[in-house]
Amino acid sequence: MLSICLTVKNRSRLLVDGRELRLFPNCVRSIARAMPSEVPCELVVADWQSDDWPLGEWLEEAARPLPVRLATVEGAFSWGRGRNVAAQAARAPILLFLDADVLLCRDVVTRGLRVVGEGKSYFPIFYYFLDPEHERGAWWHYGYGQCMATRAIYERSGGWPEDYTYGQEDTEFFRRMASVAHAVREKVDGFYHQWHPGDASRERSVKWIEQAHIALDELSSVIPPGEAVLLADECRLAAQGLVTQLRVIPFTEREGVYWGPPKDDGAAIEELERQRRCGASFFAIAWVAFWCLEWFGGFSQYLRSRFPCVLSTERMMVFDLRGPATEATSMARGS
Repeated sequence: MLSICLTVKNRSRLLVDGRELRLFPNCVRSIARAMPSEVPCELVVADWQSDDWPLGEWLEEAARPLPVRLATVEGAFSWGRGRNVAAQAARAPILLFLDADVLLCRDVVTRGLRVVGEGKSYFPIFYYFLDPEHERGAWWHYGYGQCMATRAIYERSGGWPEDYTYGQEDTEFFRRMASVAHAVREKVDGFYHQWHPGDASRERSVKWIEQAHIALDELSSVIPPGEAVLLADECRLAAQGLVTQLRVIPFTEREGVYWGPPKDDGAAIEELERQRRCGASFFAIAWVAFWCLEWFGGFSQYLRSRFPCVLSTERMMVFDLRGPATEATSMARGS
């Protein structure tokens, strides 16, 4: 059984320039259509006393044939707290967390169930519409708000941070989840985010892409032609199609595919040395992954003490791996 968990406050009727946007109702109907008939499922909603269109007036009908479990939340709004409340009210051993303005597709469910069945967590990436007609958009690699995982992994991670502002709670949640189970992150065709006005994430997306272009220009300035660079970027710059002129290897990697963050310092060091033996000449870390240098303190010390830093800006750090490897290799192996 699968519990689809959402939290919402006033996303059902939004009047914009004479146009009524029914964001959450569209989301609920997409969920009902996307669910395979053979997968038992319930919809669990933590509602912050929405009064733009009370959920009791339409939610069960829109969700049919899925059963609905509704939990009312009081107090100051917290996106993370709402998700945790929904998870606590859910009955299934597998949880799918979604934003209240996405449009779900069946592939998210079927692919997610396969990934979760392998003991991993699943973070699908949606296509973000940038206009009310839903004609323009881009893949949204910035956030981690969509996730499927077993309840056991969710609970081991500590759940969602219960901040009272938007910004970093989904990134922190991803870090928590990746620390207890391998996280699979991939684009899913047909998985969409509806446009709505006043969405700070759209402006943040534009600024993020501008930052990414500057960071990659900085990276290119220190990488000689033909050299391979091991890039720690959570597969975000590369996945946007922004890396085109460099030989880039994701950190970590298996069979050419991004394999998620390392589980600990030892795994990070071993992966670095493995890639050096395979021909990686530089290690680069983008600002979106700078947290790794704090989280994996042993790896950070290892990197800084053995390889010269040839670039350090607020967006990108690059280390030259072409020096001797004897001492480094011995430490990586635990000697």
